[in-house]
Amino acid sequence: MCECNDDYRPTPLEEMDYENETIIDKKREHLRQNGWKWSCSNPCSFWMWEKEINGRLYVVGQSTAFDFQNQEDQLKLEETQP
Repeated sequence: MCECNDDYRPTPLEEMDYENETIIDKKREHLRQNGWKWSCSNPCSFWMWEKEINGRLYVVGQSTAFDFQNQEDQLKLEETQP
């Protein structure tokens, strides 16, 4: 059994893993704020992201949801530029 070690310091790779998870958490929150839903209510019962876009329901994996949202964000930016 492990005991708590107050002197424990994460290795550089562990720190990078933590930073990467923090970035992914921020990306997931951005998806939620833009109408994406994390759900397993699809025919395969896998946990996937879903969003209705132009009347069509997309049920996709996380990296694809990130790509879709990135494209949508880019279009919004282009619309606001003179």
